[in-house]
Amino acid sequence: MDLILPLIPLILTLLLLLAAILFIVWMVQNILLEAPFLPLPRPVVMVVSDLVDLSPGDEFYDLGSGDGRVVRALAKKYPQAKCFAVEKALLPHLLSIFFNLWKRSPNVFQIRTDFKHQPLKRAKVVFVYLFPEVMGALSTKLMRELSPGATIISAQFTFPGLVPNKVVKVQDGVREFKLYVYHLA
Repeated sequence: MDLILPLIPLILTLLLLLAAILFIVWMVQNILLEAPFLPLPRPVVMVVSDLVDLSPGDEFYDLGSGDGRVVRALAKKYPQAKCFAVEKALLPHLLSIFFNLWKRSPNVFQIRTDFKHQPLKRAKVVFVYLFPEVMGALSTKLMRELSPGATIISAQFTFPGLVPNKVVKVQDGVREFKLYVYHLA
């Protein structure tokens, strides 16, 4: 104990330095990728979970999954489904891995790639919380790859040229989130 006590200030300083470096990397990455990590509030995650219906073996994809909170909620509710967290940014991806190890969800799979490169042919449900600038290109990909009967849920932003089957409003304190639900015929 006498040997450890003098090291505590050094350890705390190193931890703060590491936290500062990670924050700077995160900020630079957000600027370069033009896709900041904006976590969904818990009430919105719960409503997304309620909107989804998965059977054993079904595949759920969260494109731009951040820390994986939506995927973990779905994996917990549907343990026989496969839930994929697709994230391009390194730090949110690492957070997702950490939380998954902590929660021990064997049906959660983290994929670090740009969602443009992720095959979605087997997806039953795709969730997105992305900026309008990417929604047009993503819409084309989803229409090309998803099977009839698949569901797309988008938080806050619509897909250009598509009309949602349902719009669900979720209050989170003073903010209102809109979830746009599309069912492919």
